[in-house]
Formats: sequence, C-alpha cells, structure tokens
Amino acid sequence: MIKVSSFTDESGQDTKGKVFVVCTVCVASDKTQEVEEKLLDIEMKSGKNQKWFNSGNKRRNAYAKSLLESGFLKNVTLYCSVYKNKSDYVPLVGAHVAKSVLAFSGDGPYMSKIFIDKMDKGTLGSIKKEIKLFHIKYKKIRGLSDEASPLIRLADAACGIVRDLDNKSVADAFKEFSNQLVDV
Repeated sequence: MIKVSSFTDESGQDTKGKVFVVCTVCVASDKTQEVEEKLLDIEMKSGKNQKWFNSGNKRRNAYAKSLLESGFLKNVTLYCSVYKNKSDYVPLVGAHVAKSVLAFSGDGPYMSKIFIDKMDKGTLGSIKKEIKLFHIKYKKIRGLSDEASPLIRLADAACGIVRDLDNKSVADAFKEFSNQLVDV
C-alpha cells in the first residue's frame, strides 16, 4: 500500500480570483521526516526559512538554486494548479488536493495524510467535504502552519515562484524550478 503525505498551500486570494495558484508537495509518508530534515538544511544554507512573501529576492533565489543543485526535488513530487478568473476557493483547493493525491498514488491502493496551510475549522471542514467527493482515502486532514512545516513552506515557495514567473525579469532558477512542477 502506498502511504502518501501531502502538504498544500495556495496563493492569490488577494487578487480576487484574477490568478489563484495551488501547490501540493507529495512525499511517501515513511520518508517525510528524512525529507523535512534535508529541506531544513537547505533552508538554513539559503537563509530562507519563512513564507515566500516575507523572504527577500536574494534568499528566494538562493533557496530555489539550492533546491535544484542539491537534487532535493527528486525526493518529492510538486503538483501545481493555476486558475484564472475564479474565486471559489474551497472547490479549487479540494479538487487540487484530491487530484494530487491520486496522481502520486497511481493505480495502487493508498492511504493519505493531508496537510493544508493553516485555515479556520469551518473552511477546513468544507475542504474535507470537497475532497470526499473524489472518494479520497485519508487517515487525517488538518491545517498546519508554515512555521511548523518546511514542506508547507516549500508548497508556499512553489506558489510564489509560479506567481513570480509573470514578472518582467525572472530568475533563471525560478524558470528551472517551475519545470519541476506537475500540472494537475
């Protein structure tokens, strides 16, 4: 049985639906701790250990380069969905998480643990209902703060990089990183 842990963040609610990005990091559950330790090391070396929005360009670029150069991205699968002119947050996040878990699991039997960047209990309950529509098998679904998880911060960085791709001058590391993302 495949045991998958997924870590999801979103970006773009502030654009009122103009551009809404959802990214999920999937990893085999038995590798989660090892992957988090490697990611913490990369964060420390690059100086990026907080949300993308709060990190300066120098730290963002160093973080993306470190992820690429270290080969870290071979340890996880990063799924991304970009929505334009949509504002129905709950169905978009729920569908994205479900599709990510199913894509990572393939056709075999699986069980998932789903972590989504912190949110209130009401919204989390609504997302659970949305995920259940896809008949996703899960052990737990819960909110998790970015302060508590480097994998949530990686999902946040992926969202930030996708949004930054629309800027006039984009770091080469961002372009290369975006090539590692799987659309769902």
